[in-house]
Amino acid sequence: MAEAYPFEVRAGENHMVYVDVGNNLGSSAYYLVYVKFRNQTEPLPNATAETPSPLVPLFAYNLFLEDFGIWEQPLNF
Repeated sequence: MAEAYPFEVRAGENHMVYVDVGNNLGSSAYYLVYVKFRNQTEPLPNATAETPSPLVPLFAYNLFLEDFGIWEQPLNF
C-alpha cells in the first residue's frame, strides 16, 4: 500500500510517500516490493491475467515479515 501519494508530479519537485506492507497470511513470509511510476499513457498491471506492469522498477524492497508483522518505509523521489 502506498499512502498520501501525489497525483500530479512535475520534474524538479520533491515528494515523499510511505510504502507499507502488512503480513496477515498466518505465517512468516518473504516479500518483494517494486515501486514503479507511470504516466497516463503507460500500461497498468493486468489483474485479469495476473501480470505486473512492464515498467522498470525505480525502487525494489526485499523483506521478511513475521505473521502480523508490519513494514513501513518513507520513499523520497
